[in-house]
Amino acid sequence: MSQEETLFVCYRKGWQFNCQPRGRAGWLALAGWTLPFLPLSLGLAWLLLRFPENLLAIVIAFTLVVAVWTAVMMIWIVSRSEMVDLKAEPKPERRRRKDRP
Repeated sequence: MSQEETLFVCYRKGWQFNCQPRGRAGWLALAGWTLPFLPLSLGLAWLLLRFPENLLAIVIAFTLVVAVWTAVMMIWIVSRSEMVDLKAEPKPERRRRKDRP
């Protein structure tokens, strides 16, 4: 992808990643991934009210679905982002102080 097509910018410092949307298209893509969480949560509430005896199974299934969905979203975001490695950037030179007597 060219730089104009990237939806996100990911700043990397070792194993730490900080991804941010780039422009309107990046924000719309992020909203597209996060908005389905509302009906998913409403479905969880409906299931818990409808089948309260299966509380543990419903919560475990919901947690697994959200974990897989989050992992896929993270992979999708990183694959469509420009990576900026903060450790690879040259550090500015410091002025040395002269030793005072």
